[in-house]
Amino acid sequence: MLGLVLVYFLLKIILLFFVLYIILIIHEFGHVLFVKLAGLEVDNIIIGSGYKIFSYKKFILNIFPFTGYTVFNKESFFGLSRIKKSLILLGGVFFNFIFFILFSSMYLMLNIEQNKINNSISHQKIEKKINCENTFDIKSYFCFIKETHKKNKKTTKDKQMYVKNQIKKELTFSNVLFNLSLISFLVGLMNILPLNMFGQKTDGYYFYKICLKGERDE
Repeated sequence: MLGLVLVYFLLKIILLFFVLYIILIIHEFGHVLFVKLAGLEVDNIIIGSGYKIFSYKKFILNIFPFTGYTVFNKESFFGLSRIKKSLILLGGVFFNFIFFILFSSMYLMLNIEQNKINNSISHQKIEKKINCENTFDIKSYFCFIKETHKKNKKTTKDKQMYVKNQIKKELTFSNVLFNLSLISFLVGLMNILPLNMFGQKTDGYYFYKICLKGERDE
């Protein structure tokens, strides 16, 4: 039982890391798009922090998916118009909100179809139950009491089955879509706010300092 619980929490951590990597890649490519449209060159796209686990040309993937950076020439950037600078700084946020809408729409559509299937199954079970009640006899009554008692009695096997079902639920495409939409929204929301926490500055912070106040923040 303890082993299954550990597997469940390990799976949740792996899923969280996977979702964060996807959302950070989406966010940084939002910056990259507007950097390219502004005519600047991208030096590096860095996803995460800590030990480097993968690199390909200008793309670098690090072990902890909690930060991301798009590196480009700052002097050329400060020479751009205010609109272009704003688009570059908020490009990641735009992408986060666009993909939040996309993932949420896919999640809702998938769940509408799943609910239709579940409702159909529920109706079949109700019809079967009605038929059983119409053909009531003493033997079926005691059988019903016995089965109800078994269902109400929580055993270790029942708990194991519950954890296994939770593990299966974590791996469903619907659950992954839900996590992608939620994290995409939260990352977009956090980055649009002008925050400077523990030395980590958000896109909103740079936008406020550079585009609204007209300061140079290195």
